[in-house]
Amino acid sequence: MTDELHGKNALVTGGSQGIGMAIARRLAEEGCLVTVVDQKPPREQLPGITYVHASVSDPASMERAVSQAAEHGRLDICVANAGVYREHAAFLEADPRDWRDTLEINVTGVLITLQTACRAMLRNAPQGGTMIVLSSVAGLRPEPDCPAYSASKAGASAIVESLSAAWGQFDIRVVGIAPGPVETPAQAEIREQRLRAPKPSTLAEASFDEVRAQRRPIRRNAEPQEIAELALFLVSERAAYITGTTICIDGGGHLV
Repeated sequence: MTDELHGKNALVTGGSQGIGMAIARRLAEEGCLVTVVDQKPPREQLPGITYVHASVSDPASMERAVSQAAEHGRLDICVANAGVYREHAAFLEADPRDWRDTLEINVTGVLITLQTACRAMLRNAPQGGTMIVLSSVAGLRPEPDCPAYSASKAGASAIVESLSAAWGQFDIRVVGIAPGPVETPAQAEIREQRLRAPKPSTLAEASFDEVRAQRRPIRRNAEPQEIAELALFLVSERAAYITGTTICIDGGGHLV
């Protein structure tokens, strides 16, 4: 990369671990001033990264977080990464409260994040900015027994298309990233949930991840850094003509 990102202000939600932390780290390495938004702090303090405690489902706290990220006069990059997976049981045994939590964070939280970030970016005029939304292949090809999560991620991709059409006139790009399974703490938690789930749930297959990995052309899960490299490209000038689409990065898993 060149120094084109040096000095730019970036906001990353859900940035204390996993994909969000990998993206925040890479942005900081390229010279961005990064504000990480999460409900728990990162395990380590890194140069160029500031932590703000906030909830993406709370507009007031997100306004404060965005204001801090833009305290140098502008907001250039927003990565809406925060998300949850709440489907601990088969559909017939699922608790509707888990569905509501999933939609509250994965859909409403994305809307609130982008809404507050867009207000800050509009103050950049005519510079605009770039929004990255973390979706999932589950939103493009729903998985068994994950209807709420799959629906929420399909909603995130729909948000990308809708807002890119609305905000392109302001030079604001909106792009989605749809990863497959990634080796993160969240993925490890999902794996444990599947192992604990009562039958006849398809989530109960102990070898689910292994079987799925063997069917992919690239027979492994992604690493967070690989998702971060795609995000870094998408916020760069090399991706200046990319908007309104969700890019699948799943090792070819959507083909099988």
